[in-house]
Amino acid sequence: MDERRDPPPDGQDRAPLVAAGSRLPTVQEAYAGYTEHFLACGDCRDPDRSCEVARELWRTYMDVGSQAARQVG
Repeated sequence: MDERRDPPPDGQDRAPLVAAGSRLPTVQEAYAGYTEHFLACGDCRDPDRSCEVARELWRTYMDVGSQAARQVG
């Protein structure tokens, strides 16, 4: 059948994947903070150095994850 087809959408009429003003769950925000710091920090990328900021961000991520697991279970 030769039915006319509408052109594919160009993406401008689609709703955004994430609503404006929305936030990630707390655990994901904590992990994002750690990974953003790690990728930008020279000390973090050097295996012979340590970074106290990354250590604290990782500790925060682990604490938030433990709290979330306790709430679920």
